[in-house]
Amino acid sequence: MPAPTALPATASPVPSATPAVIIRPQPVPAQTSQERWRAQELNRRPLDSAVQYAAPLGTPLYWYDPINGQSIEIGTLFGTFPATAQFTLRGSDQQAIEVPYQINMDYGLTAISDALIQRMQAAGYTERVEAYVLQSDAVTEIRSRSS
Repeated sequence: MPAPTALPATASPVPSATPAVIIRPQPVPAQTSQERWRAQELNRRPLDSAVQYAAPLGTPLYWYDPINGQSIEIGTLFGTFPATAQFTLRGSDQQAIEVPYQINMDYGLTAISDALIQRMQAAGYTERVEAYVLQSDAVTEIRSRSS
């Protein structure tokens, strides 16, 4: 009987490599300072440009620092001032009034701290900010007299 001959071993098929899947998440664009500020104003209601308010005994005027996420008191607002919107302040649920403020010029607040001005400038505000006052008994709307 002849000796069995060895048959060459057949190579197992090599599994095909699965192509690599690379997932590159698209970065979410960073919010602008204005968008961060607007996110603090819940239920914002723009007002007619003629709406005036008064704080005869004074009320704090605040600015929201969008970089640090902090509300900072600019100073005390006395007398009349225009309002551009009403809103609910996020986090505290307090009613507030948006007040335009020309940096170091308006409402007798002409000597605010350099540190505050630097924070405003770092947030991109070099001339004006949208500040706000909290609605309280110290703040009243001036009603126009109808004829």
